[in-house]
Amino acid sequence: CEKVVGLDNNPQQIEGAKTIGEHLATTNVEYILSDMREYNYPLRTFDSICAPFIINYSKNIKELELLCKNFFTTLKR
Repeated sequence: CEKVVGLDNNPQQIEGAKTIGEHLATTNVEYILSDMREYNYPLRTFDSICAPFIINYSKNIKELELLCKNFFTTLKR
């Protein structure tokens, strides 16, 4: 991958990911502390998104729909 973005709203998760990244000597990872419901998704930026627990974070169907829409708009076409 050219670049990987790690997004989490838990500072401990971000720090743990950074520790693993340092251990593996990764240089292409950006770590972002943010709630995925509030993140400002850039348009057509990413090749893929891995968000396996998205349903757990959605409080209702409208919120899930908004997250899916945000994910879609950030994918390259």
